[in-house]
Amino acid sequence: MDASSVTNPLNWQISRATGKDPGGAYNWGLPIPSTEVSLPAAPYKIAYTEGSLIAEVTFKIKQNSAANGTIDPSRMVFKFRGLDAYGNAMDPSADEYSSVSKIV
Repeated sequence: MDASSVTNPLNWQISRATGKDPGGAYNWGLPIPSTEVSLPAAPYKIAYTEGSLIAEVTFKIKQNSAANGTIDPSRMVFKFRGLDAYGNAMDPSADEYSSVSKIV
């Protein structure tokens, strides 16, 4: 992978699974509760180790003012839209990861 592409937060997207995604419906298909906290659209920091090809993506989720915020972390989807070391774009059919589906 291209290190500058991997470490650019604008090449990453964080979202909830929608039911159309490989991870299935968010919150197991139940309605999203009113206490649900918002996900950031992108991470604020990425560390990349070229030798091991590992990217550590760091993002913040803020608790709501009532301190009863909820989130289903197993249904979060991480998408990477960067380039590889040869300048090729990611394959759109294999550019995201959800922990439930384990599909990349």
